[in-house]
Amino acid sequence: YKIARNETQALNLTCFHGFRPNALGERYVDSLFLYLSSEVGRKIVSMSARMYGDSLTKFEPNDLNAALAPPPQALEDLPPERVADALDCMRHTGAAPEYVERRFALGMAKGA
Repeated sequence: YKIARNETQALNLTCFHGFRPNALGERYVDSLFLYLSSEVGRKIVSMSARMYGDSLTKFEPNDLNAALAPPPQALEDLPPERVADALDCMRHTGAAPEYVERRFALGMAKGA
């Protein structure tokens, strides 16, 4: 799957799935984006996808509601300056930096 971080106030008017967090969830958006972009996050979220003929993998809107995500504590453990650095790295390389990969892999292994 592809994931995009909309950093504007533009609304998603396409066939892509999207979400807008409530006031409590806004502080987790960048960390959640990093999780969804990380290798471990992609593998875990992909378990909620549906498989169709010819190996077509698709997320239906309700499939994402059942996808596993880390608890808020796991998202808070990455300091804001590291989140900002990781987002900048992703803008330039298109991939989550290794310390993000390690953090989420470790956090999910511990059940965080």
